[in-house]
Amino acid sequence: MIIDYFLLIIAQLSIIKSHKLKGFSMNRYHRIAIEITVLAALVAALYFFAPAKDESVWSAGRIDVDSGMHEVMGTFARVVAVAADSNTAKGCIEAAFT
Repeated sequence: MIIDYFLLIIAQLSIIKSHKLKGFSMNRYHRIAIEITVLAALVAALYFFAPAKDESVWSAGRIDVDSGMHEVMGTFARVVAVAADSNTAKGCIEAAFT
């Protein structure tokens, strides 16, 4: 899909280059600036939409413990603790709700 947009922009640039539009002249520097902008936009799009290689969000040696939903002051609360071991994480969750 991104490649289709890129090809469409290249086609439009070639049309503009071959047909001088009234009131619009594209010199070499404008064309280079537009091409660099399009290339930078494509690289940014590929960077942001590429799938992550590592599925783990947390670093190695860390575990996360989810407290589940608790009712607190008339609304619901949930705590996720990330710690080196499960006892520390459970202690943090208990402290959060006391």
